[in-house]
Amino acid sequence: RSTTEPTTLSVDLRPLLGDLGREMAIDEAHLLHDDDIYASNTLEDRERVGLRPMDAEVDGETLRISLPPVSWGCLRLS
Repeated sequence: RSTTEPTTLSVDLRPLLGDLGREMAIDEAHLLHDDDIYASNTLEDRERVGLRPMDAEVDGETLRISLPPVSWGCLRLS
């Protein structure tokens, strides 16, 4: 991954779909990120860096997640 460029992560869900025997959907998708990699929460701005919605989709047998540079993501599938 890059510290300056976004990326798209693609995950092949076929093995998991085969084990489950059904389609999958995204229940939750959260991202921890700020455009300024040195940003932090302060007493004056307590919500500067926090969880935001993450761009993610299940397209057939593939999970695609858009990740900005220097970010952490978490999602829950069902």
